[in-house]
Amino acid sequence: MDQVNGRNGVNTVVGDMQAGEKGLDQPSSSGLEAYRLLYPVGSRKWNCRAAPNKRSELLGAYHDTQTILARQVFYDGSPWLAIPLPDGRVGWCKQYDEAHMVQHHQTRTGYGWYRVVYCSLKDQHVYGVGLETLTPEFLKDLAAGAPAPPLHLGAPRSGGAGSTGCKRDRCASCFLPLRAGSMAYIASCGHSYHYDCLRQLGDANICTACGVWYAVGQAPPESTPAPYPTSIFQHVHQQLWFVPPFYRYILIYVAMLLMMPFFYVASWLHLI
Repeated sequence: MDQVNGRNGVNTVVGDMQAGEKGLDQPSSSGLEAYRLLYPVGSRKWNCRAAPNKRSELLGAYHDTQTILARQVFYDGSPWLAIPLPDGRVGWCKQYDEAHMVQHHQTRTGYGWYRVVYCSLKDQHVYGVGLETLTPEFLKDLAAGAPAPPLHLGAPRSGGAGSTGCKRDRCASCFLPLRAGSMAYIASCGHSYHYDCLRQLGDANICTACGVWYAVGQAPPESTPAPYPTSIFQHVHQQLWFVPPFYRYILIYVAMLLMMPFFYVASWLHLI
C-alpha cells in the first residue's frame, strides 16, 4: 500500500500507473490487486471519481459483486483504490463508506471493496470461512493456538485490539470471548467471529479483520471493467454536496414535481 499526502502525491501515483512503470500488464508483480465490491444496500452502486475526494468529478459507478484490479493508496488518512481504467485514465474509489456503515448498523463489518484471495479447490490448505459449533474441546484448541494476524490496516473497526493479533477464542469483530455451545465462523487465516457478528458476510467467505474475500475455485480478471455511466440525479447530488442529504432529496423531488406539468404539456404537443 502507498501513503500519499497532497495533490503532488496523487499526481505521482497517477503518473506511475499511466506510464506503466509498475507493469500494469502483470498484476501479480505490479502492486495491483483484485478487489470485489460488497454493497448490498441502496442503489447497489459505488462511485468512481477522478481524484481521491468525494467532491471530485464522477467518472461512473461500479455495482455490487464486481471485481476490479486496483492499487491501495492511503490519502488523508482514508484508504482509496487507484484503478487503471480501459480509457487510460486512473479512477479512484473509496475503499469503505463510513456513512452507509453507520446508517445500516454495520460498523463492524463494513460495506466496500475487499481484497480477493484466489485459491484452488485442490489446494492443500483450506481457504475460507466455515460455520462451526463450538464444543469445549474446540474452544480449548482455539485458545491454545497462535494468535491470529493483526487487524488489517484500513479496514473498518468498532474497536481496537492492538497490533499483536487477536486471540483465536475471541471474536475478531467485537473482541468478546466465544462461548461453548454457540455457533461461530472460523476463518482459515485464524480469525474467529460470533455468528451474529458475521452472519451477513460469513457465507460469502469474507474475513473482515483481514479485509479479504476468499474466491475458491475462481479465476482473477484480466483487466478492470469500465465503470457504468452515472445518472443525471447523481450529478445533481454532486453539485449539491453542501446541502445535507435529507434536504438534498427534498430539493430534488420538489424540482421534479415542478417540472412535471412542463413534461405533460410537451408530451401533449408531441415535442418529446
